[in-house]
Amino acid sequence: MTQRRTTPYPTDDRHVSGGFEDGWAHRRRWEDPVRSANVSQALHSLSSAHREILVETYFRRRSVNEAASVLGLPVETVKTRVYEALHALRAALDAVDPPRPARPRWYAEPGT
Repeated sequence: MTQRRTTPYPTDDRHVSGGFEDGWAHRRRWEDPVRSANVSQALHSLSSAHREILVETYFRRRSVNEAASVLGLPVETVKTRVYEALHALRAALDAVDPPRPARPRWYAEPGT
């Protein structure tokens, strides 16, 4: 009879240091500053209302109700502005860094 593992998955980070995560580590080193600059540029291209609502809800991690009370706006207006701001941010990000075409499932990264 085989003995059953007491925990189904490892509880420490040893499993993260090998395999999939390490294959992408070299990309994160140069992509994160580039991505950060692109997001910053896209945020600055938004209107002040859209930028303000994203700062309150995303960067300051406030709920819609909290953002509404801080900004003095109705909750429905905050919801609408968040929706519009996210769409405007996506369009701005696509203008800064156009999306790359999807690769087929069978495509393997070189060196993997």
